Amino acid sequence: MIALLALALLAAVPLPPAPECHTQGMKVLDERLVVSCVDRRARRALLYQFAWPDLPAADPVAQDLTDGPRYHPSGLDQGQGCLWLAVAEYRPHSSSSVLCLDPQTLAVRSSFEVADHIGALAAPGNRLVGLNWDSREIYLWDSSGRELDRGPSPFGVAYQDCKALDPGVILCSGLKSMAKVLFLRGVVDRIQVDPDSVPGFRLLERSLIRERSQSGHLLTREAMDFYRGMFYFIPDDFPGASVYSQPASLKQSR
Repeated sequence: MIALLALALLAAVPLPPAPECHTQGMKVLDERLVVSCVDRRARRALLYQFAWPDLPAADPVAQDLTDGPRYHPSGLDQGQGCLWLAVAEYRPHSSSSVLCLDPQTLAVRSSFEVADHIGALAAPGNRLVGLNWDSREIYLWDSSGRELDRGPSPFGVAYQDCKALDPGVILCSGLKSMAKVLFLRGVVDRIQVDPDSVPGFRLLERSLIRERSQSGHLLTREAMDFYRGMFYFIPDDFPGASVYSQPASLKQSR
């Protein structure tokens, strides 16, 4: 099913100023907002934490998760007692460390290695789903990092950020080229996850996003979260990034 997601009630809240940094993922953790970004000049993988929903006026302090040549952080998701994030080399077909962060302290609890660039993660049930550069491949692991399956994505979307809705369904946002030309459309997909098989993944619903940020970027360009009935997007980079929000209703999976 394809639907147009209406964002007529779209609201934008500016984030506190921060040094130049390319936004990647976001996660609302009750009274905190965590945002991952890459400082391309300094080659650092950074994690910002803000009070939420009352954003502070002070400049944020960044946590550095750089791992040698790996300085590209992925999207974020929470599950199995962890805040999950990958830090990859900034090129396709490279390598990543998938990190389990303590949701309270953001300290690294454990990690595992992947011989690919992982740019988005979701944590449904007792599984981890990873997507590589441009989401051409889907990885399926258990929470220890043991690979259960992998295979080509059938969805044709360069997903940027994913979230688990329940143990069997994930929500992914990103960009899709339309009509085989350089025309991008924002997409939010609701995907059924097979716990054992990537070919068993199935598209339940696709919503098309036409709205853009004040700087002209499609809302699904980078970070996305779905939290307590609200969609949140951060399409722009620091400085000048804002959180765009809108009430949303998602159909329940069958």
